[in-house]
Amino acid sequence: MTILGWILFGLVIGVLAKLVMPGRDPGGIIVTILLGIAGALLGRVQARFILAGGLALTGVGLLLMGGLSAGSEWTALLLGFLVAGTGVGLLNPAIADVALSVVPKEQSGMASGINDTFRQVGIAVGIATWGALFVGHGASRVTELAAGTPAAGGERPRQLIEAASSGNLGAALDGVPDGARATVAHATREGFLAGMNEILMLGALVALAGGILALLLVHEHQIERESLVGETDLALEGAQA
Repeated sequence: MTILGWILFGLVIGVLAKLVMPGRDPGGIIVTILLGIAGALLGRVQARFILAGGLALTGVGLLLMGGLSAGSEWTALLLGFLVAGTGVGLLNPAIADVALSVVPKEQSGMASGINDTFRQVGIAVGIATWGALFVGHGASRVTELAAGTPAAGGERPRQLIEAASSGNLGAALDGVPDGARATVAHATREGFLAGMNEILMLGALVALAGGILALLLVHEHQIERESLVGETDLALEGAQA
């Protein structure tokens, strides 16, 4: 569950914030606020319900962000970021709590290390996986829309999508013949949106599936929190870092 959560949240939402809304991440504010609320819920609400609810909210948030078009403003993502941020805010302390509470106290250090390791591995693998899906799907769309132009062949579609995602589309279009430049620019923008909508949909499906798995696989009777309060607080501080 830790890998799934951090592949999705550390990756998809982070990529969206940097690609689409650099410097604007309202979901992060919600995450910070809800860390304390979710921490207070631990011990009162079963962990599987918190995990499942957090994953479900994140999936719904990603669905709300989908369906982007060329005419969409950044505000089209706002509601989705807020809903997904609520889900992540519920998940962070619950993941840390469960990771430390399912092992004996003397093994809590090992559990914390494993939790942090899988989180970082999940982020790294997730960036590569979701990034490849984004670029691949976007490049396919560019190839389709720019058919008959020099931009439709070889690695050019992928290069255009990468340029668009880094804000360098104008420079990438300099080498395109004048007669095809408008067509290629349109194809690239549509490809970017197609790739973004694709990973939003897939991310939502992964999150919703994870919510179901959380309900089935997390068992409250295996969790002992009373003796691990201090360690859990340390893990929560690490989750905010």
